[in-house]
Amino acid sequence: MTNPQAAGVDAAVLNFDLLPDSAYVSVGTLASLLGVSDVTIRRRIADGILPPPVGVLGLQRYNVGEIRSYLKSSVAPAFAFDTAGAGIGQGAFSKPEEVNGNE
Repeated sequence: MTNPQAAGVDAAVLNFDLLPDSAYVSVGTLASLLGVSDVTIRRRIADGILPPPVGVLGLQRYNVGEIRSYLKSSVAPAFAFDTAGAGIGQGAFSKPEEVNGNE
């Protein structure tokens, strides 16, 4: 099942979760997924942050499985505000005196 293209959004972006890991997408699709420009994608490739594209029928394309791996490794830690298993107020952003009970 696919979503129709809406408001100028690339169909591959709308249906990214439905694509197999073996699929390939364009630099425009990758830029849309990451919320950056095409130039930033190329800069991140040059810096070794993103994997380089592969040639598919003479076009530069990015592997969906590699993009998913990148997204899992780069986005998930940004949302880890508390340490694992800690209760409210006992995470990484708590004041030391609150954790020790010395308020």
